[in-house]
Amino acid sequence: MDEALVPTPDATVNDSWVQEQFDDDALFSYEAMNMRNALGVEDAIAEYDAVRKEADFGVLQEPGVEYSDYDRLTVQSASQNYVLSADAPLQLQAIAHFLRLKGEETRDVTVLADWYVSHPDRAAVKNGLVTLTPEAAPGVINDTVVAVARWYDGTHFHSAAVTLLLAR
Repeated sequence: MDEALVPTPDATVNDSWVQEQFDDDALFSYEAMNMRNALGVEDAIAEYDAVRKEADFGVLQEPGVEYSDYDRLTVQSASQNYVLSADAPLQLQAIAHFLRLKGEETRDVTVLADWYVSHPDRAAVKNGLVTLTPEAAPGVINDTVVAVARWYDGTHFHSAAVTLLLAR
């Protein structure tokens, strides 16, 4: 039976299943590159780069796992307010940053992160919401607490922190 090879239509290239196939090709090429390099074959890197360029991004679609495109984790306040008072809890966000070939991508990982504060006697944090503790020492002005988010991407833990000013 004769076969005809035709280019994939542009509309189909953006389909999620097609993109996953590109990612699978990139993973296969990467694993093959490692084996070929171990055997002294020098063109393996060029093959991997060609497949990755075709896929147009380097994240492999394995649930819960991010690969080489991860850049950094940041903690931020959407309101750009970093002052915490008894009558105003502060909502922080943990944002994972990825460097894609098409530009930077961000993902809110606030609820996936584990949250900590440097001084649990002064403040508490849950899912990024920071509140003063009832037993916080009264009368202390301009005190600080550090809020830390720790996020697991499926292979590694990443941490980021922000210093908050306490107004009591």
